[in-house]
Parts: sequence; structure tokens; C-alpha cells
Amino acid sequence: ITSGSNIDYRQFRPPSRLIKYSLADIFVTNASVVMGSDGQAHLDSDRDGIDDKRELQLGSATDQADTDGNGVSDLVELALEAGLYRAAAITLELLGKAGELPRDRRVRGNAAAVAASEKADALFRGGRPAEAYALARAASGFRPALSRSRTVIREISRERSSAIRNASAGGDHERAVAAGEGLEDLFVGSPQILLVLARSFASLGRNEEAVRLLKKGHQANPEDFVLLRWAARLAAQSGDYATALQMYGSLDRSAPGLEAVRAEIEHFDATVERRALKKLRELLDSEHCEDALELVNELTSRTGTAVACERELERKHRDLRRRLVDIEQGSGDMEEREPMLRMMLRLKPEDPSALRRLALECMRQLNFAEAAECWGALRSLNPDNESAVRNQERCELLARRVSAVFSEVAA
Repeated sequence: ITSGSNIDYRQFRPPSRLIKYSLADIFVTNASVVMGSDGQAHLDSDRDGIDDKRELQLGSATDQADTDGNGVSDLVELALEAGLYRAAAITLELLGKAGELPRDRRVRGNAAAVAASEKADALFRGGRPAEAYALARAASGFRPALSRSRTVIREISRERSSAIRNASAGGDHERAVAAGEGLEDLFVGSPQILLVLARSFASLGRNEEAVRLLKKGHQANPEDFVLLRWAARLAAQSGDYATALQMYGSLDRSAPGLEAVRAEIEHFDATVERRALKKLRELLDSEHCEDALELVNELTSRTGTAVACERELERKHRDLRRRLVDIEQGSGDMEEREPMLRMMLRLKPEDPSALRRLALECMRQLNFAEAAECWGALRSLNPDNESAVRNQERCELLARRVSAVFSEVAA
């Protein structure tokens, strides 16, 4: 199909011989289900999160979310009894975020939270602080369990902080990291412990984990100069120049601690452009498109490398275009065509050829809503493109029809 030509929409209609069922043959029954480990949906009549077949095996009722009537739902009981403490915590957190609940569900939620806080206390005493923290944090969202949960969390924080400090001070960084495992969220509000933990990660050569931890800490403590500086330093050492540029650039130039790290910042500024451009090429060659674009944004806003960055993006775009032509001429894998088009548009959003090709590909897949967006983008580049106007309007109409059909089926 050439630019400006009319499109025969019949080519996007599947042949009748390939259609197994017509809409008239489909009957839909709304029911509560859960997804099983086999990837299939299984009936969950009482909506407690456990499928009916599993409940029958366990001796639970399939029509009561709380079989024994103790106020704790079968799902939470099963998770606690089976030692699936993190699963129980996730269930409680979701319930706590559900807003106003009917009285029966609120009572069950409170009872489950109290049971979870008691289990958290027992787990902590039994030397399982990470699981104890997960349960206590989830239970703290319910008023009846708030006091006990907070007490457990404080005790975990005090004991684990001491363990991390002592291990790190003794040079046993593996033990320090192990002491903080699963408790990163607990220490986000404690910058000093977070920094000790991050430096232990770095001492073990696990810079990426250290940087991730420090970035999380920085979000919670944006004014903390030391966290920010260490995040920048470790990011630069691990080749994460987008983060390093952002963090070094965000350092308060009037902070009291700046003078002590001024030489470090000046060395980074003097060498980052060359190293970051090399990293950008590596990211593009390995097709880590989002990471590459993040680095480009930081480079162009904080250094004088805008022209060099644009040159690298254009080089990659040309390479993708050559590969796309090879695929369309039959010497490549057609499955790679769509992701390649999307990557081309991420690198160069105003590429009319890629927009048109992606629009046609979406139409081929009967994805008319996205096809309409592509035609709309093409139309904004050239308002006089009558073909784009017609195709956008046609795809919007088809998208509405598809949506209406699915709405009828869902009803």
C-alpha cells in the first residue's frame, strides 16, 4: 500500500471459514473466579480467594468465606497455616486499601489483622524478622491490630538496625546484607541504616542493588545530602550515568558537606560526557531503548552533548529501518516487525513512514483504537493528508463498534 492510496478494509476481515463461533453461539455467565497455577480460571463461589475444588480438599465450605465462623477469612487462615506469610500480608494490605467495607467484611478484616499481628510477634521471636515485618505492616492498617503491630515493627527495627551496624563495622558485609534482607522498606525512613546497608551491598560488588536502595531512600528523604551523594557515586561506578547525572546535579551546592566531595564532583563532570556517550551506544546496540532515552534526557539537559546524542539516535534509527526493509522483503522474522516499528517511533516519534506502517499493522491485528491514534499522529504531522483523515475516522468507528460488542457480551 503506497502513501495516499485508499485502503481496502475487507483485507482486515477474517475469512468466515476461519471463524469457529459466531457471536450468537457465545453465552457468558458472570461468576467469581480465581486463576489457578494451571493458568485456568476456577470457580470461587464464596469469593474468599480459594477456588471451590481446593476448599473441598481442605474441608472448607464453598459457600462461606469464613467456614469456622471465627471472623478470619478462609484465605488468610490458609495462608497463615501454610506459612505463606507474605501472601497473607498482601491479602490484608489489599483489604485495608479497599475503603469502606460492609460490616461483615470489616469484622473479618479486623479479626484477620489481629491474628496476623499475633503471628508477626511470634515470627519475630522465632528469628524470622522479614516475614514478621510484612505481616505487622499489613495488620497496622486495621485499628484493632495497630498497637501490637507498631510494637512489633519498632522491635524489629531496633534489633535489625543493631545487627546491620555491628556486622558492617566488623567487615562482615554478607551478614549485614542478610540482616536487612526483606526489610528495605522498613529502613527507608532511617537514612543512616540505609546508607550502611547500601555500602555493604557495594562492598560485595552489588552496586545496582545499592543504588536502587539509595534512590528509594532519597525519595523518602529528599533533603539528605549524604544519601544523594552516595547514590550518585555508586551509580557512576556501575555505569548508570543517567542516575549519576541526576543525583550529582541535584546536590545542594550550598550544603555544608559539599566541599568534602567537590573534587569528586569535578572529576565526574570532566569525564562523564565521553563515558556516557559510549554507554548510550551500548544501550542502543543492545536495544535497551527506554534506558537509552533516559540517558539522553539527562545528557541533553545537563551537558553539551545534544548533537552527539541526536547523532546516536539517528544511527540506531537507520539501522532499524534497514532491518525493517529486510523483514518486509522476506529475509527476516515478521514477528519482529511490530516491536521494531514501536522502537523506531520511540527514537523518532515523528517518523511518518513508521507511523503509517504501525497503523496498518494494528489494523491487521484488528486493534482499531491504536490504529486510529497512529493515523491521528500522522494527520497532525500533515493536516492535508486526506488518507490519514479518512483512515482515522474509519478506525475510530470500527473501534467503537468493537467496544460496543464487548460491552454487550460483558453485560
